[in-house]
Amino acid sequence: MELGPGKTTKDVEDLVREHANKKLDGVLLRTAVNRIYIKEPRELKDGDEVAFIPPVQGG
Repeated sequence: MELGPGKTTKDVEDLVREHANKKLDGVLLRTAVNRIYIKEPRELKDGDEVAFIPPVQGG
């Protein structure tokens, strides 16, 4: 995905949620940038890899 300068992880999450057509409404997603979990939105740099991880249950 190509993004303009100054975009954040929150901007990407908003795009993903919009594209998911409400399937992610109410779903808490964890965010990772370059395989490291983050707690707050952060500005992205060229080449950053963003992943959204849904809740996982099991035992």
